[in-house]
Amino acid sequence: IEIVFVADKRKDIEPFLDILRKNFIPNKIVLLKTPMNEKELSTIAEYTQEMEMIDNKPTVYLCRNYACEMPVSDVREFAGELGD
Repeated sequence: IEIVFVADKRKDIEPFLDILRKNFIPNKIVLLKTPMNEKELSTIAEYTQEMEMIDNKPTVYLCRNYACEMPVSDVREFAGELGD
């Protein structure tokens, strides 16, 4: 599983990280895309190029088997997606 956070700053995703830390997910890859690193990140992980925040809120993209689910910006919804 690849988890891509899109936010202005790392501190903006803390509530999501709290949820992530409570779940054992082996072999996960976690990326943070910010305005400061988006250009460099897109050269390393091209699939992140089109990923953006929704309504200027921190947004999470969960990707499995080369396909990303619809992005979420709600912490409770994120917790539910991790449980699937």
